[in-house]
Amino acid sequence: MIDELPSDEDIQRFSDETGFCPQCGEEIYDDSDWCPKCDNPIQGAGTSHKHPLSSIMTKKVGVILLVILLLAFLWSPLRIFLGG
Repeated sequence: MIDELPSDEDIQRFSDETGFCPQCGEEIYDDSDWCPKCDNPIQGAGTSHKHPLSSIMTKKVGVILLVILLLAFLWSPLRIFLGG
């Protein structure tokens, strides 16, 4: 069986020419037509150069900060309302 996947050396050498599959997050070449891991066609979507986990973590951190800010802003009125 022929191994058609890029080697680790190839990924390091062409690291500025790789992105991540929008479906599974596998690192693939920018000019790939399909993802070798999930067989997802890449046609119109293209690859993302941002790691998929970084965008998920950014959203979660943003929501957590928003909740903390709302609680801090509303803490004094809540204490008065609750009779504390």
